[in-house]
Amino acid sequence: MTPRPRNFDEASALQVAKDLFWIQGIEATSMQNLVDTMKIGRQSLYNTFGDKSTLFLRTLALYEDEIQLTALAGLNRKDAGSAQVVAFLRGLLENLASQEPRCGCFLMNAILELSNSNESVMRIAQKFRASLITSIENALARSAARFDIDPNLDVHSLALQISNTAMGLGLTWKSGATKQELSMIVEGAIAQFAPSESLAELHP
Repeated sequence: MTPRPRNFDEASALQVAKDLFWIQGIEATSMQNLVDTMKIGRQSLYNTFGDKSTLFLRTLALYEDEIQLTALAGLNRKDAGSAQVVAFLRGLLENLASQEPRCGCFLMNAILELSNSNESVMRIAQKFRASLITSIENALARSAARFDIDPNLDVHSLALQISNTAMGLGLTWKSGATKQELSMIVEGAIAQFAPSESLAELHP
């Protein structure tokens, strides 16, 4: 018997599921929520995406891929330097400040909700963190080598601090911080390696 063709777009349905998990979290999202929001039959959902946990991990992997292609695109350039680190931090600020409702970072939300009970989530988080640190450190090292920033800076330590700041911004925003407060955090991080950039932003 020939399988029945799907009457939905898998990529679009996955995006819908990602947004639902992002807003509600995995525990508060039921299979019925997913069926209703994705607008596909329950059996089609299982056949295409597996159970809720499997679907959640697929949406989390999709989110990470999207971050790599958007927010981290500049940092991942072979010629990226301190300017791209500045752009990454300020871009992250603007993306968060435009959120409605305040969802924060999907990956950080997943870590807080599931890291103690789901090894797959922890592996995705560890992979992302390592990638972020490496991208920032390499960018700063290139700028130090070109004397765009102080060549005596400890770029590894800075990369750790900046990545920690970036990963914490979503939670800070979600917990009620104002855009001005986020800006102060971001500009404080930038001032550690590009003080003139930070001063220009704070005193245009």
